[in-house]
Amino acid sequence: MKDKTKDKENNLTTLEDQEVEIPEISIEEFIMFILGLVNRPIIGRIVLFKEVFLFYDKLKKRLKIQDPIFFSYRYGPYSVLLAQVIDMMEFAGLIIRHGRRGSKKERFELTDKGKRIAKKLIEKLKEKLGEDEITNLIKMRKGLDQLGTEGILRYVYQNYPDFGKRSEIADRYKTIKWGVGIG
Repeated sequence: MKDKTKDKENNLTTLEDQEVEIPEISIEEFIMFILGLVNRPIIGRIVLFKEVFLFYDKLKKRLKIQDPIFFSYRYGPYSVLLAQVIDMMEFAGLIIRHGRRGSKKERFELTDKGKRIAKKLIEKLKEKLGEDEITNLIKMRKGLDQLGTEGILRYVYQNYPDFGKRSEIADRYKTIKWGVGIG
């Protein structure tokens, strides 16, 4: 019979030897960065979550961003941590919500305090990513905002099909495959 105490000690030693990677950008900072790219609110909780998901996917290889831990859920990619952070940011006076919570009309925007922090973050990331990349990220944010809830859901489900597996609505956004007629 194997000695369980030694197995536990070996596992702990292995964990102690691993390097812990500390993110340079917290989820709070990342949300402020995204909201601060364009001076207008993000409309809808679904849109906010999907924009954070898409920006994270785009930048995670170039920046050390805290992982929001997205998983497939009722409306595509979802993060419990992100939901908690948004509530904490509102309580801390960094963002403000307008409209009915959880609705498509709910708006998320930075407070003056949040805008000051976002401006510093954008300047910091401009040094790291370059002016052109920040310009591209601004265009990305504007484009995603224009898609609205239906458009961003369609985009996510078509480009990240694994995140539609547990979704209640993914079937609405199935890709139409055009092909040659029969005969």
